[in-house]
Amino acid sequence: MRAVSKPRRRPNPVLPVPHRSPAARPAPGRGQRSITQPLCAAAFLAAYPLGMWQGSQGGEYAVQLAGHLLSPESYTAWQGVAAALLSGIFLTLLCIFAAGFCAVGTGLLCLVFAAQGGYLGFCAAAVCLQNGAKALLVYRALLSFPELAALALSLWLARYAGRLCAGLNQSIFAGGAARGRLQADARRLALRFLLAAALSVGVSAVGAGIAVFVAGILL
Repeated sequence: MRAVSKPRRRPNPVLPVPHRSPAARPAPGRGQRSITQPLCAAAFLAAYPLGMWQGSQGGEYAVQLAGHLLSPESYTAWQGVAAALLSGIFLTLLCIFAAGFCAVGTGLLCLVFAAQGGYLGFCAAAVCLQNGAKALLVYRALLSFPELAALALSLWLARYAGRLCAGLNQSIFAGGAARGRLQADARRLALRFLLAAALSVGVSAVGAGIAVFVAGILL
C-alpha cells in the first residue's frame, strides 16, 4: 500500500522590516517644546535684579548713565535716537545669530540674555538712585517700548538658534544629526535673522519717535 503523503507546509514568508533611514528619523526636539526660550527668559529675569543691585551701589558710571538717559539733549534728534536704538538691538540679534552656530550655543544664548537683563536692571536702578522714583517713571515712558520689543525679537530668534545648537550638539556628541537637518536649521536661522533685523529697523524708528515725543513733554 502506498503511504499517505502528508501535505508539506509552506514556510511563512518573512516580511521585510522597513528600515528607517536617518533622513526619516524625527529630529529631536522638533515635536517637543524647545527649552531654549525658557532658559533665556530665566537668565534675563535672574540677571535683572542683580543689575539693579549693582546700579543701586552708585558710582561714577551710574551717575553718568543716569544723566545721559534723562538728558533732554539725548532726545533732540530723531535720527540719533533711532540710530542708537538700532545699534543696540542689532548687536543683540547678531550675538544670538552667532551663538546658534556653536555646539554649546545654548549657554552662550543664556549669557547674552543675562547681559541684556543685567544692563537694563542697572539702568533702572541708576536712574532711580540719582533722580528718584519719578525719574524712573519718566525713563520707563521713554524707553519701555523699544526695550520690550527688542526682548521679544531676541527671544523669537533664540528659538531657532537653539534648534541649530541642538543639532550641532547631537552631531558632535550623540552620533550625528538627521540628514539635512543642520542645513535646514541654518537656513531657517539665517532667514529669521534677516527678518528680525528688518523688524528692528521699524522698532527703532517707532521707539525713537515715542522717546522724542515723551521727552518733549516730560523733560
